[in-house]
Amino acid sequence: MLRRLSIRDYLLVRRVELDFHSGLSVLTGETGAGKSMILGALDVLLGEKPPRDPVAAGAERAVIEGEFQMPQSEVLAEILAAEDREGDELRLRREITPQGRTRVWLNDRPLPQDALLKLREILADFHGQREQQSLFKPSCQLEYLDAFAGAGEAARKVAELYSRRVSQKRELERLRASLTTHRKDRALLEYQLQEIERLGLGAGEEEEIEARLVKLENAEKLATDASRLLAILSEADSSLVALGGRARQTAAAIALIDRDLNEVATELGDIASRLKDLAEQVRHYLDGLNFEEAELSRLRERRGLLWEMKRKHGLTVEQILQRAGELKRLLAEGQTLEDSCRALEESLAGTDRELTEAARRLSEMRHVAAREFSESVVETMKPLGFSHPRFEVRVETPPEPLDPDKMTADGADRVSFLFCANPGGRLAPLGEIASGGESSRVTLAIRSVLSEKAEYPLMVYDEMDLGISGRVADQVGKALHRLARRHQVIVVTHLPQIASRADHHLAVYKSTRDGGAETTAKFISGDERVQAVAALIAGAKVTEKSLASASELLRQKGS
Repeated sequence: MLRRLSIRDYLLVRRVELDFHSGLSVLTGETGAGKSMILGALDVLLGEKPPRDPVAAGAERAVIEGEFQMPQSEVLAEILAAEDREGDELRLRREITPQGRTRVWLNDRPLPQDALLKLREILADFHGQREQQSLFKPSCQLEYLDAFAGAGEAARKVAELYSRRVSQKRELERLRASLTTHRKDRALLEYQLQEIERLGLGAGEEEEIEARLVKLENAEKLATDASRLLAILSEADSSLVALGGRARQTAAAIALIDRDLNEVATELGDIASRLKDLAEQVRHYLDGLNFEEAELSRLRERRGLLWEMKRKHGLTVEQILQRAGELKRLLAEGQTLEDSCRALEESLAGTDRELTEAARRLSEMRHVAAREFSESVVETMKPLGFSHPRFEVRVETPPEPLDPDKMTADGADRVSFLFCANPGGRLAPLGEIASGGESSRVTLAIRSVLSEKAEYPLMVYDEMDLGISGRVADQVGKALHRLARRHQVIVVTHLPQIASRADHHLAVYKSTRDGGAETTAKFISGDERVQAVAALIAGAKVTEKSLASASELLRQKGS
C-alpha cells in the first residue's frame, strides 16, 4: 500500500507532499491541471522511463519519493536479504537529472533497475493504454483462476514438486555425465590396475632386489675376500685368534706372579673370545655365499620389469602402489555412480508420478472453476457498459497421459482470458483490447469478482471513465468502491459518479507562479469536496443546483 508520495521539481510540480490511505482515492481537476502528471511521477518512481525534459526549469534534479507498506513477498525478501531491519515500511527514492539519467535508492541503499522492475510488480499495477497490465500476462491469469478456484494449496504443491523434479533432473544429468565419462575411462583404469596387480609389487621390493643383485653379481669377490678375512681371523698360524690366545696366556702367567696385570689378562681373554665370535660370523657368512645363476637371471629380469613399469608411468615403485590404490578407488566410484543413478532414477520416477497426479487434480479444479469464473465476470461486466459481453477463461490441458517433461511450475495447463465486447465478434486475448477505458473496465470486472479471494497491489486507473457516463459511470463508481474495501485503488476521473464514491479526494490544480505554470495537489473534504464534485457536474460555472446534486451524490456514497 502506498502511504506517502513526495514530488519535487518534476515537470510542472515544484513540491507536493501527499499522504495516502487505504480505500478508493480519486484525482480530479481541470483538463491539463496535471492529474496524469501526479500519477506519472508514481509510475516513474516505480521504474517507468522518465519523459523528455523531466526536471522543472531552474532545478538541478527532480526527486520523487514514496513510502509503502511492505507486502509479503518472496521476491521482496530476496531484494531485502542484505538488510537487517525492522518494521513494515519501504522507502523508495528516485532522482532524475536534466539529461534523463536516474538513480534509485530503496531504504537508502542503491537499487539496480532490474530489482526496481521486480519491485514494481509487487507494489503497483497501472491500468492505461501505455501500461502492460499484469492481468494481460498468462501467469497472472492463471494465478487469478487458481485464486477463484481456491486452488492455492494445490498450485503450491505442484510448484514444489516441479521444483523438486528440476533439482533431481539436474543432479541426474550431472551423475550421468560423470558416469559416461567414467565408463569411457573404465577400460583403461581396469587395464592399468590389472597390469600393476599382475606384477605383484611389494613395498621396499626394489631396494631388496638391488641389494641382492649387488651381492650375487659380486659373489666370487665376496667369497675370496671373506676367505682371506677368515684366515686372518682364525685359520692361519699367525691368525688374530692364535695371537690373541698366546697374548692372553702370557698375560695370565705374569698375573700369577704380579697381580697388577690381572686386568690386562682379563681384557685379553675377552678380546680372544670376541675374535673367535667374529671368526665364526665370517665363516657363517662364507657358507651362505651360494651363487645360483638362475636366481641372478630371475632377479635381473624382475628388476627390468620394475624399470619398465617406472618408465611407463613416470613414477617410483611406491608411487605406482599408491596409483593402484587410486585406481581401485576410481573404479569403486564408478559403481557408486551407477548405484546413485539408479536410486535417483527411481526417486525421479516417484516425483513424476506425484507431480502428474497433483497436476491432474489441479487441472480438474481449474476446469471446474473456469466456467463459473467466466459467468461471474460476464455478469459483473454488464452494468459496466457492456450490453452483451463475452468472456471466457480457457484452460488448455494436454491429452492423457500427462508428460512431466512438458509441465511447468504452474502444472500442465495453459490458461488464457478471452474477451469480446460485441455479440458475434471474435474472442481475443485481453491484451488485444484496443480501448484503454474498455480494458480498464474489463479488468475492474475481473478483479471485482476476485476481490475477496486474491491479494492485489496498489491499482492505478488513469482511463477508467473514457467513453462512459450516466448510469454506467454510477455502476463503475460502485464497483470501484466495493473493490477498494479490501484493496487500495487510485483513479483519475472526470465523472462525478466516480468521484463521489471515493474515500479520499485529491484535487489537482494548475496555477501561475513567477511567470510559469505550476501543478499542485491536496486532499480535500467537506465544502471543498462538494465544490470539486459540483465542478465535475457543471463545469467551470458551479451553480446552486450543481452543488445540491454534488451533495446528494456524496450522501449516496455507500448505497
